[in-house]
Amino acid sequence: MAKSIYFTTKSVCFAAKSVYFIAKSIGITAKSIDFTAKKVAKRPVKAGKARYKFLILRSLRKMAQFPKAEADVSALAMSMMAGYSAHVADFPSANIPALGTAYSAYYTARNAQTDAMAAAQIATEAKNTALDALEETMRAELKKSEVDVGNDGEKLEYIGWGPKSAPSPSTPPGQPRNLESVIQGAGTLFLDWKAPARGTGGTVRTYIIERREQPAGGGEFGVWSQVGIAMESETSLANQPRGPQLEYRVKAVNVGGESIPSNTVAVVL
Repeated sequence: MAKSIYFTTKSVCFAAKSVYFIAKSIGITAKSIDFTAKKVAKRPVKAGKARYKFLILRSLRKMAQFPKAEADVSALAMSMMAGYSAHVADFPSANIPALGTAYSAYYTARNAQTDAMAAAQIATEAKNTALDALEETMRAELKKSEVDVGNDGEKLEYIGWGPKSAPSPSTPPGQPRNLESVIQGAGTLFLDWKAPARGTGGTVRTYIIERREQPAGGGEFGVWSQVGIAMESETSLANQPRGPQLEYRVKAVNVGGESIPSNTVAVVL
């Protein structure tokens, strides 16, 4: 009997070691599992303990309710797989393969999301680079065209341009254009937009970012509130609400006041 308990307990320790190395190899941040697996794997085997099953379970952190944070859900899943694998006899109804398949699907989807966000960021940067190059070329051509027509500035209308105007310093900026959003991660959002069109207002001093939120269950959106300031035509917002429908817009500001808001973008983080 003692020999049987010895080999069973040895199997538990081996299972704990396996969970530890699996978690380490796939880069899972699950401190409770990492700590427990190490602790149990290093613990001396003592044959004759009637309740050896507590070697793992008593070291795990007990949760009063199901976790809400993604990292905590992942950690609990690892705990469950470790416990079920080490104590098959105690949990005869546990569907370990189903749990493993579900976790594998989540892990694959999480990696795909990370790759997609990285690809979206790269695509946005490539687009911005191409847009900057286009604007630089256009500005150079417009300067030459302004020299070509001289005092006959109305001819610039042939190319969709016009004579230079000098807005009053008290004139608010024009409307920011083409606001776009890229979700970067949990609660993090990247926004970029184009500066107001030339001649539509005064010089932009800064931009303010505003957000409004739809109540849970739908209904009318709340009031707009300022959530950020940007000196350039892009910004990243962290710690944004997760779950509800959100809308964002941008305003340009100078000493003359605020511009007309940009287009609105809707996201769910």
